[in-house]
Amino acid sequence: MSRWLVTRPCADAQILAETLGTMGHTSIISPVIHVLQLPFRPIDWSTYDAIIFTSSNAVRLGGKFPKYA
Repeated sequence: MSRWLVTRPCADAQILAETLGTMGHTSIISPVIHVLQLPFRPIDWSTYDAIIFTSSNAVRLGGKFPKYA
């Protein structure tokens, strides 16, 4: 079908390339950023009513989150 340039970080790029491959596309993986987890002070989630993330990496690397029913 078509060729795609995938510039996401390595782990995400591989997943996207595989998904595109199942649709008949070929991918060139060329990450433009490297995601690095840095130490941070834990957040007291009980003080917030809602949380918005702008990146799946923030969720994956951001630590433990409370479970809601």
